[in-house]
Order: sequence, then C-alpha cells, then structure tokens
Amino acid sequence: MIEWRDTMEIGVSAIDAEHRHLIEFANLVARLPKGRSQRLATMNLLSDLRELFRQHFEQEEDLMFRVEYPKVDKHLLMHCTMMTQFDMCLQNSEHDSSVLDTLALVTDWIVNHIKTEDTSLASFIFQRRQAVALAKAKTKPKAAPKQVAGKR
Repeated sequence: MIEWRDTMEIGVSAIDAEHRHLIEFANLVARLPKGRSQRLATMNLLSDLRELFRQHFEQEEDLMFRVEYPKVDKHLLMHCTMMTQFDMCLQNSEHDSSVLDTLALVTDWIVNHIKTEDTSLASFIFQRRQAVALAKAKTKPKAAPKQVAGKR
C-alpha cells in the first residue's frame, strides 16, 4: 500500500491529481482478498489500473510536447518500459505472486518516478513559465502618462 504524502506533489495540479488517483486505485487492488475466488475481480481491477496508467501517460506526454520538454524521449521510453512490464505481469497472472509482483511494480514506479522524473518535468515547466513571464514583463509597453481633465 502506498500512502500519499505532500512531498509527492510536484506542483502541477493535473498531474498531482492523476498521481493521487493512481495511488488510490492501486491501494484498492492491494486491499482485495487474494486467492482463486477473487482472481477475476483482481485481474479486472489490474486491467483498469493499467488503463489509468495509459491515460495518465498520455496526458503527461501531451504536456511534455506542449512545453517542449528536452527530456521527452527519455521520459517516453520510461513510460513504454513501464507499460511493457505491466503487461508482462498481467500475462503471468495465474498466481497470486503475479498480482503481488504487479503491485510491487506499480508501487515502485509511482514513488520513484514521481520523485525523479516527474519532479524534473515540473521543475522545467516552472522555469519555462518564469522565463515567459519575465520576457512578457520586459516587452510590455509602458503606459503613457494620464492627462488631467481640462489641462493640455
């Protein structure tokens, strides 16, 4: 189980909300009873979790392209690798240990990827925003002095 901590926030509200949702969903899967009788429900939830990851990666990748993130290729490769590993875990889902392996993968991914890669992305976004704001402030024309009514 993963406990959300404020230190996991990267400061990009949309991504932070998605990260929280991924953690909540992963914890839901982790709380399910294990065993043969629950296998179908567990596998369905893991498939849903995989889809949530795919959607999250799609949103994050769209953001990276929009801000022209210089490490986008590395980040995309990490997303692709994660999805491949997730799929391999799902294919080997005949045993409860596979479910645990999948949850371990998800836990490790969420915690470590947020701390390193997503924090780096957020830092770049904030630096880009500051640079744009500074450039706009420098190019903003100065207002002409106001004239007092009746005087020329």
